[in-house]
Amino acid sequence: MAVVIADAGPLIAFAKIGQLDILQKLFSQVMLTESVKTEILIANSAECELIRSAIKEGWLNCVEDPKLNTVFSRSLGMGEKTVIEYALQSPSDALLILDDAHWRGKKHCVISLI
Repeated sequence: MAVVIADAGPLIAFAKIGQLDILQKLFSQVMLTESVKTEILIANSAECELIRSAIKEGWLNCVEDPKLNTVFSRSLGMGEKTVIEYALQSPSDALLILDDAHWRGKKHCVISLI
């Protein structure tokens, strides 16, 4: 089973449709960066609470933001930058889940939601 690094948009989308736990079932590790966690948990919504619970349960793992070694477009938020950088610095079997159209089809991007 693969390691997955997730951006805020897809995590929120899975939580909205009541399928956040599908990530736990499909992948050995599901991770998000501190910036993504902050971006998600600033909201006060049912989706936010589901994600907060997954973090507390320990199957959704939060990692420190990596040092940004890549030059990114200014249009990307810090959460997107950190998950992309984390994926680029991770082993080749790490997968990235994000909702930015530019990254669809890139080497590490397994799922891209629009």
